[in-house]
Amino acid sequence: MNNNKAKYFDRRGHMQPYGENGCLFSWSYSILTYNSGQMVQMSLPKKVAESITFGKYTLKDSNTTKEPWSDDNHIGLMCINKLMKQKDHFLFQGFWNYDTKFFYDYWWRRWQPKHFIFFLYSCKWTRILSLPWLWLMSLWFVGSCLNTKKTGGVLDTDGKILIFLILSTHPEFKLTRRMCNWAIKKNKLAGSWKKLFEVYYRDPKHPNRNMPKKAYILDT
Repeated sequence: MNNNKAKYFDRRGHMQPYGENGCLFSWSYSILTYNSGQMVQMSLPKKVAESITFGKYTLKDSNTTKEPWSDDNHIGLMCINKLMKQKDHFLFQGFWNYDTKFFYDYWWRRWQPKHFIFFLYSCKWTRILSLPWLWLMSLWFVGSCLNTKKTGGVLDTDGKILIFLILSTHPEFKLTRRMCNWAIKKNKLAGSWKKLFEVYYRDPKHPNRNMPKKAYILDT
């Protein structure tokens, strides 16, 4: 790991969890690394996942010991679990089925349709229930990508980045990829997926905004 990235990681090579979405940041790094064609170090996403408990999670060797669990982290968990199952070399012994382990907690706690439909789809036991509603999730994604709402004078990018992570790890959503690619290009405040990461990660040296260009491209 080069010196420019060192301050963002702990001594085990795990991205430091800043704010409430530390797990998401680490998994985003792994997904972007995969998108760019580089080999993902399997121990990194596994270490984050195995540190989680309900409600709060603890990451050893980190500046932050406990953080609240969030919707964003949960979506990141679904995405990294899907990524790990895509290729044989991403499977490893002891990686739990988090898509089922955490599902019931969010059955009661999270009812946003755009999230809930995705959670249904991500759980192998309930995927069939999501199928009639995937079109609604897709429309919600496209609407979010077109949205130019600002917070504090800055474009809201949180939801758009989550959509990028979902679509990056779920290539079966081909039509939704095409529509969201179109929507991001039409959004005059965005223009590209990479721009969203540059807006969200304001530190110009942050690893998640400095990947090779192809890391931020959704192939269709």
